Amino acid sequence: MKRCALNQPVRPGKDLSVPRRLQTSAVRNAFLRIGIIVAFGLSMLAHCPRAIAGGGVGKSVQTMIVYQNGGAPLEPEDAAKLARYYMFSFNRKRYYEISPNTYDAVRAHNPEILIFNYQQGPDIWVDQDGLDVLYVNNIVRYDNARGHSMGNLNVHNPDFFLLNSAGQRIHSYYSDNRYMLDFGSAGFQAYWLEATEHDVVDQPWVPDGIFVDNTTARYGTWFGDRPAKYPTDAEWTSAMIDFHAALAAGLHEREVKIWTNTGNIHRSDGYDAWLAIDADSNRVDFLNSEGTFCHGWGSADCTWYDEAGWKRQVDIMVNLVNCGAAIFSHVNMAEGASGTDNYGQTVTYWEALWYAMGSYLLGRNDTRGNDTFFFSNKVDAYNKLYWYDEYDRVDMGDSLGTYRLTVHGGTNIYWREFAKGYVYVNPTGSDCSSIPLPVPCKQLSHATINEDLEGFPDVTNISLDSHRAAIVLKTSSFVHGDVAASHVFYNNSAWDGNDTAANSADDASIAADKMALRPGQTATFANYTSYSRGVNGIMLDIDHLVGTPSAGDFAFEVGNTSNLNRWTTLAVTPTVAVRSGVGVGGSDRVSVVFPDGAVTGKWLKVTFAPTGEVFYFGNAIGETGNSTADARVTPADGIAVRNNPATLANNPASITHACDFDRDRKVGPTDYVFCRNNGTNSGTALQLISPFTNYAPTVSAGLDAEVDLSVAPGAVLDGTVDDDGYPSGSLTVAWSKVAGLGDVTFDDANAADTTAMFSSAGVYALQLKVDDGDLTATDTVQITVIDPATDMFFADDFDDDNLDGWTTLYGGFETFRYLSEPGYEVHATVLNSRMRADLAEANLSDTVYVSFKARHTGGSEGSGSGMGYKSGRIWFVDDSGNGFGLLFGLSQSADGRLELMSTTADGADETLSGAFSDPGPAGGNDPKRIDLVYDRLVDQVECLYEGVSKGTLSVSLSHRNFTRVVVHLYNYDNGWWGQMDIDDVRVASSPG
Repeated sequence: MKRCALNQPVRPGKDLSVPRRLQTSAVRNAFLRIGIIVAFGLSMLAHCPRAIAGGGVGKSVQTMIVYQNGGAPLEPEDAAKLARYYMFSFNRKRYYEISPNTYDAVRAHNPEILIFNYQQGPDIWVDQDGLDVLYVNNIVRYDNARGHSMGNLNVHNPDFFLLNSAGQRIHSYYSDNRYMLDFGSAGFQAYWLEATEHDVVDQPWVPDGIFVDNTTARYGTWFGDRPAKYPTDAEWTSAMIDFHAALAAGLHEREVKIWTNTGNIHRSDGYDAWLAIDADSNRVDFLNSEGTFCHGWGSADCTWYDEAGWKRQVDIMVNLVNCGAAIFSHVNMAEGASGTDNYGQTVTYWEALWYAMGSYLLGRNDTRGNDTFFFSNKVDAYNKLYWYDEYDRVDMGDSLGTYRLTVHGGTNIYWREFAKGYVYVNPTGSDCSSIPLPVPCKQLSHATINEDLEGFPDVTNISLDSHRAAIVLKTSSFVHGDVAASHVFYNNSAWDGNDTAANSADDASIAADKMALRPGQTATFANYTSYSRGVNGIMLDIDHLVGTPSAGDFAFEVGNTSNLNRWTTLAVTPTVAVRSGVGVGGSDRVSVVFPDGAVTGKWLKVTFAPTGEVFYFGNAIGETGNSTADARVTPADGIAVRNNPATLANNPASITHACDFDRDRKVGPTDYVFCRNNGTNSGTALQLISPFTNYAPTVSAGLDAEVDLSVAPGAVLDGTVDDDGYPSGSLTVAWSKVAGLGDVTFDDANAADTTAMFSSAGVYALQLKVDDGDLTATDTVQITVIDPATDMFFADDFDDDNLDGWTTLYGGFETFRYLSEPGYEVHATVLNSRMRADLAEANLSDTVYVSFKARHTGGSEGSGSGMGYKSGRIWFVDDSGNGFGLLFGLSQSADGRLELMSTTADGADETLSGAFSDPGPAGGNDPKRIDLVYDRLVDQVECLYEGVSKGTLSVSLSHRNFTRVVVHLYNYDNGWWGQMDIDDVRVASSPG
């Protein structure tokens, strides 16, 4: 791991008892009053990796903790526990819980730990004005300015409050006493900074940094309603990025770090937002993602992301350049318990921990060194000092590159090699068995994490069920030492007495003129032999050797191209022998002997797993090194043989003689035959390689978008691609349509930035594929196309969580709590949650076709009235909220119900003309298609279930000019009996 000498605590030479302030009050007031955000570049101090003290030293999982109000008061013994973490965040009131103060008590154990105080970002409580600043976790000041130069918020700064489309101040869904403020406003940003400086920075408990909560990269449902000022996710994201930059600039000027709870990296727009924040000159120090890899929100005890969302979460750690990634994972079950995941499968607490921890290890950035991990549960919440034995015992050593992808039995398996072992993760919905390991390993598990693994049996393959991770240590990790030298020798030659064994005679057969090719070098004649038996012997001289190396401590690959991805594992197992004290400088010599002819005309890559040592030796039989440009064997090499004869009697060949191919100390006709029989050309010769590992390029297709064809002819696509420069440094990009009914044409399908034109309205998935000539990567963007000239009034397939165009019908409910598999159907998790979308055209035709899919999912069937199914409704209402709709109660195993209802603006519902025929079951992963055909001329509605008519009913209230479609989903008893999914909502004037 690379480390930075400049990376020390942020407080050298400073007295922590003295508050850190701006240089002068005049500068401070100008900064705060005008709201100008000055660009302060971050020092290297904020971003260089560093070692930590406490339990994390030398281990692979760098941990953090967030400890909230609900936790028990800290005790003196907790100081040592907190010191184990890389950083932690807690409420400022805890400053006095350990004597002399919590900060000093913890730093006595770990001077380099980073301590953050919790602070809300864009929201305040209206009922905390009278509390001491020690006991609040936001900037407060609703009616009490607390000495703020800009006054209080309610009276002096009403423009800071975010409003919904009806002009009302927006509450958090948590509480009516919690308002949301305009994070995109420079004025509010300046207000927040002055308030935080007064309440946190200019106080005895001044921390190393501020943890800023609720800075979500896109619209979050913890807002009671979408702000009218930021009606789209793109506008929201832009404002939130600006919020990050302003707070980072202001806090860094005050020598205070910033850690923001930003999230949403499972989505392409959230992923892009993180990269934008990371690239800003005023960037935060840590970006936080809560509920990463798996989470405990919703009805399942553990919810997994789909593979694409999971991969973005891993990739963001790989691709951040400056900011640290703070990874929160959690489940909704107590430590050590078991539960059910969002696929209905049993999962244990420890399986979820290992999946999240393995995913973190796949993405952890060794160079930057400041990625941190935290695993908790929603039972104990953030009120516990979580620590697991895994944090102390999982020690993988440095990584040997970024993660890689292997397709095994049709299943994508992601893995990463470390000096001491491997991490494997299966983020798919399919189980996978008999995954081969590169070398023999010993498999870790929670049950055996504290046992002595040295006596465990070696495993050569593993099995990974869906959403599981495995951590294995190379058997070689129980061998230690430092490689002092490496050699190639001519085994079974005249120089060792034609002995095939690995023994002391081999020392005389070391090729004195040959040296190992190292990573980053380009091959020359000094790196390959011309021996007729190929590469059949290598040696490593190892200082301080502990243990006895075996073939399992090595990995051997062969190939003849610089691109290591195309190399293969050597199919033979060598013989390994160890002789003590005979190597360079008294080191121990490890000899490795291969069968004659096992490595000819190609390169051998040798990896000594205990140390991560990698080197190469090649072979080209009959080559005399007569050209520095290539290693071809040509007639010129035969001429060199004729011109340089050697005999045992007169002038025996030295061990470095370039023409003695069989190393019998003679040069003559036999060697000439070797030239003639092993001739090569430019295509077949040994290549003068410069070894590299090619990793797949990265690609983003940009943000999901909506296009109105009456306004714009198409969608502007903003794709981004990046690559490691291998194998050739050139990339080929290609756009294509992967879903959607109409045709799509591109201005330039081979440019990352282009424009897509659509033949008709609908929902389209467009894929951007990038190819580096060896490996490919893809990403998909969803474009919703509206064309008022066609018959489509509204469509949303809910295949992602893009709710642009949807608004809360009335506030105070958390409607879209989480997303589930398959296809990201939308779940509503509380009673009486409604969402609406305005139709593209209010002047509907005489016959209106409405179709959607729905299913009952999760939970148990229950018994009794209303408990055997979950309910939802599709309403068709006018601007006042009057209209009618279908109530659909679907069951996992029994018949459900379909009933026509009416609704009014005050929310009163009534049955119109009775129920349609009962539909069948619709549970598990089997959504059912429901169609309504509304004949406006006769006020009749026909209902079809999976294409089968369930009857025709009259509409007693003739609401012929409805302008909205409203999705109403609700659960009994807060979701204990499962939930209702809905997708593919479509309103049109023709069947579809």
